[in-house]
Amino acid sequence: RQAFEERWAQLGGRTVAQMVYSPRDNDFSAPLKTMLNLDQSESRHRQLATVLKRKLEFVPHRRQDVDFIFLAAYPRQARAIRPQLLFHHAGDVPLYATSHVFTGKVDARSDRDMDGIIFGDMPWLLGAPTPQQGVRQQAMSVLTQHTNQLERRLVAMGVDAYNLVQRLNVLDQYPYERFQGETGNLRVDEENRVRRQMVWARFENGVPQLLENIELEPGAR
Repeated sequence: RQAFEERWAQLGGRTVAQMVYSPRDNDFSAPLKTMLNLDQSESRHRQLATVLKRKLEFVPHRRQDVDFIFLAAYPRQARAIRPQLLFHHAGDVPLYATSHVFTGKVDARSDRDMDGIIFGDMPWLLGAPTPQQGVRQQAMSVLTQHTNQLERRLVAMGVDAYNLVQRLNVLDQYPYERFQGETGNLRVDEENRVRRQMVWARFENGVPQLLENIELEPGAR
């Protein structure tokens, strides 16, 4: 959370609210209502009803100074949080997440509740075109028995590591050179660290759909 806030501030953004939750919970209403200021709206309603001494029709109003919500969650939590955001009048707020929300295996039935979530992940898992996609297809035919997302991601890292070694000199000499790998668009920075820019997708009917024309700053990883 601190790393996100610091980097977001460097880019000119401002974090207006943040809430933590227990990953063991199923009901996230309390932190969501606090984050969206719905609890304040409900408090004002109760106070007004008390002053007027009568029952009032009431629709809670969420805060309006939010451009998007960044969600840190695994699939189980994200499948519950997304519908609860809809229920709490935040369905029109763009919702971004990390690759943690995707198991790496398409499961439309289980992931339908995550519709609308935008997240970044590997071309390997999202089916994005790369120069090595032939290797990907061969590997997937062998890895069908592996359902663990970490195992599939590690295979993609192995493919890129093998190919990257042959291109390190070029990437080191030319700062703007990129290698389109299976884990993302790779480059070597001034401190000789490999950074990557992932592809983006949005859940639609429970299936990740690739998004185009999303620009990230060059140092994103």
